[in-house]
Amino acid sequence: MSIGRAILKYGEHETESFNEEIGQTRRARTAKRKLAEGEQVKYMECQFCEENINRVDYKNTQFLRKYVTSQFKIATSRRNKLCNKHQRLIADAVKLARYMALMPYTRNQTVR
Repeated sequence: MSIGRAILKYGEHETESFNEEIGQTRRARTAKRKLAEGEQVKYMECQFCEENINRVDYKNTQFLRKYVTSQFKIATSRRNKLCNKHQRLIADAVKLARYMALMPYTRNQTVR
């Protein structure tokens, strides 16, 4: 047994808990398998990349409101359908808007 791999025994069956390439997620393994089999892999399209947006204005709270949950938490990149680069831009803009008191930190801070 090598380092980084563990074999779990369930009756007569043995399964590996980690992939050969350390840190590879299930989605990445599935995409890799589909590419090897010749199937089409569906990748998430970042709308900021498509529209070539490189800056996010923290003062535009109506725009930023789309990227936070109903409890004013910053939503995940999967829900926002953004790449890592643009998710970080959105997160920084939301944090700055909160600091400048343009957006609330929690739902309880909203005006009723």
